[in-house]
Amino acid sequence: MKQFTIQKAGVALALLLGVGLLIAKGSSLAATPLANGPAVLKTIQLKQDHVEPLDLAKSIIEGKKDSVLVDIRQPWEFDDYHIPGAINVPIDQLLGDRGRASLPKDKPIVLYSGGGAHAAQAWVVLLEEGYDVKTLLDGLQGWWRDVMTPTSLKITDEAKDEQEYKAMKSVRKYFQGGSAPSGKPVVPETSAPTPNEPGPSSPAVPSEPSKPAPGKAKGGGC
Repeated sequence: MKQFTIQKAGVALALLLGVGLLIAKGSSLAATPLANGPAVLKTIQLKQDHVEPLDLAKSIIEGKKDSVLVDIRQPWEFDDYHIPGAINVPIDQLLGDRGRASLPKDKPIVLYSGGGAHAAQAWVVLLEEGYDVKTLLDGLQGWWRDVMTPTSLKITDEAKDEQEYKAMKSVRKYFQGGSAPSGKPVVPETSAPTPNEPGPSSPAVPSEPSKPAPGKAKGGGC
């Protein structure tokens, strides 16, 4: 059984304390109950509230355009590193003009943040607004863990599980600007990780993002 993730903690916090609603709509809604509370809890129980990082990676590689990937971190964090194909709508702008212009209601949306808490809170808010929305499991931490530094790439004996090793190696190579598993040359639409972030051979999750320029507010790691 998977351990209780940061994302699940964030969802629970948003549901029980209304944190997500407070962020987006103000303290006047602190006592407002979720209209779809039972349905939301059922969605979480069935694990339909999130997308696995490896499933997202495969969808990107296959060129699928059936959902919109949204990075809800601050612009300076997005510029430092983001998943290929993602658009940036900071969490505090999701219900503003920018958010309403960028988020379709006729297409699934996948949210992600640095970890899982902020995306989970935003997920609750957008559900209440009628959006078809999910989150990326564990956010960028999950992305680095499962896609960029998967366990199969740490196997010292390649012959131990050669098929899995080669499959995951080709997936990671794609997101480093190499060739897709099909052999088609690809240039992902994202900047390379900074020296402070894990490189191709590092098994660690990303370190804290670089500090913003003077005058810019630092976004959280959630």
